[in-house]
Amino acid sequence: MNVDPLIASLPAKSDKERRTIRARAEDWVADGSPEQQEAGSKVLDAFAQLQEREARDSLEARVERAFSAMPPSDHEVRLLKVLLDYPGKTNRELSRELGWDDTASTGTSAL
Repeated sequence: MNVDPLIASLPAKSDKERRTIRARAEDWVADGSPEQQEAGSKVLDAFAQLQEREARDSLEARVERAFSAMPPSDHEVRLLKVLLDYPGKTNRELSRELGWDDTASTGTSAL
């Protein structure tokens, strides 16, 4: 049983997919044929190595991986850019930078 393609795809899998694959591998190790037990062990070993590698990754690498797995929307990109460009600004100042009218919350008129 060739699990190498599956192992190679693990880094790109979602948490849900990883849980499913891990559960299946654990089942194979516990109750599978000798071939399945070997394949399951190989997958579980790959998970252990992946977890170690991900734990050692820098914050930047983890953020990059998260945004690669689930890219932000255009709106989220705009929000992140304003947050990065204007550190220390208040909510009102950030809203102004985004072009949002915050007069509705204060009860004042823009006129």
